Amino acid sequence: MQLKNLPFEYRAVNLLKGEQSEESYSRVNPQQKIPTLVIDGDRKISQSVAILEYLEESHPEPSLLPKDPYLRAKTRLITHIITSDIQPIQNLSVLKHVGSLLGEAATSQWAVKFISEGFTA
Repeated sequence: MQLKNLPFEYRAVNLLKGEQSEESYSRVNPQQKIPTLVIDGDRKISQSVAILEYLEESHPEPSLLPKDPYLRAKTRLITHIITSDIQPIQNLSVLKHVGSLLGEAATSQWAVKFISEGFTA
């Protein structure tokens, strides 16, 4: 939003305190995930890539993507690595579930392995 010079109101949601599960946030995003972009008070978009695409399409200047098609594709590649390979592994709900199955130490090793592989790519 800042890169696009768009006015916005930031509202923090503390995942460690479980604020995403509170009824007030569940009304904003029933999936109880962050981020969520609220437009004009009642239109809501969640998921980072969907939000970025909405902002790019509704406010094309300044562009978030490079002009060169190859560099745009590389940008999308990095986006997909993050959203498909890295972020789901470090997601708090995933880590808690894996921790309940494997224990904290093993969970940390498991997460580091897969997150590192994503960043190496």
